[in-house]
Amino acid sequence: MIINGYEIKTYADHDLVYLGIGGLMVSRRVIDSIGYLDEGFAPAYCDDPDYFCRAVDRGFSWSWCHDNGIMHYEGTTLSKNRNEDAYRKSHAYLIEKWSGKFG
Repeated sequence: MIINGYEIKTYADHDLVYLGIGGLMVSRRVIDSIGYLDEGFAPAYCDDPDYFCRAVDRGFSWSWCHDNGIMHYEGTTLSKNRNEDAYRKSHAYLIEKWSGKFG
C-alpha cells in the first residue's frame, strides 16, 4: 500500500525475523495496553522484538515504511562494538519470555 508516496508493508505480508523499532511511531492505545519497553533488557538489545511480540500478543498489527529516510545508527547506544555480555543476557531473556508463545 502507498501512503503519502511511501510504500507501507505489514508484518502479515512478510515472514519477519527481526523488526527493529528505531524511528517507531506507536499509538497511545498500544502504549496504554502493553506499556513501555521492558527494562529487563537493559542496557540494550532485544527490546525491539519483545515490544513487537507484546503488541502482536495483544492483537495489534504492525506496518512499517522501509524507505522513510530515518537513519538508525546501530551500536550507538553502548558502543561501536556490541557488548557481548549484555547481548547474551538480553537474548536469553527474550527466548525465556517468548519461546513457548512464538516458537
